[in-house]
Amino acid sequence: MAELDDEGLFLFEIEEEPRREERRREERRREERRREDQRKDEQRRKQDQRKQDRRMQDRRMGDRRQEERRTVFGLAGHVMTACQDVDVEGPELSHA
Repeated sequence: MAELDDEGLFLFEIEEEPRREERRREERRREERRREDQRKDEQRRKQDQRKQDRRMQDRRMGDRRQEERRTVFGLAGHVMTACQDVDVEGPELSHA
């Protein structure tokens, strides 16, 4: 038979309550850790996406700059050739 304390409560219920509370606290801690991990993962994912977007934008800008350089130096070459064809001295171009 189950033992009763002075107030008539079952002793196993009294002993079990602190364990239940501890299990609830532990479950809450696990849930909080899980949420925190998810939040950190999401932040990392967003940061990685921003880095990748920046790299792609830098690559596009690099390609655009390279194309502009080709165009500028190509036009400069045509100008120099045209100036030589008509015996006109053209400006000095420094290729950086």
